[in-house]
Amino acid sequence: MLETRIIEGREMEGCPNDDFILWRDPKVASAVVVEFDGGVVLGRRAIEPGYGLWCLPGGFVNDDEYLVDAAVRECLEEISVVVELILLFGVYHVLK
Repeated sequence: MLETRIIEGREMEGCPNDDFILWRDPKVASAVVVEFDGGVVLGRRAIEPGYGLWCLPGGFVNDDEYLVDAAVRECLEEISVVVELILLFGVYHVLK
């Protein structure tokens, strides 16, 4: 039986016996190209997969937020910068 707990400031269901969290999201992700001083800002992955590799700031969109809000949130979380989105490059559907 799952129990309700607060994860990242949100009520989530999780297993009381281990670290399993039931993430109710469609696995939509955002990535942001942040331009600064003639270049692009990259972050370094702090978790697997790809620990230590360079990447664009981004991550999963929560089921209760808009894509734009997720992109802004991820930039704040990953590179500590508040961004203003000015252009959508594209939306891509990648099948496994």
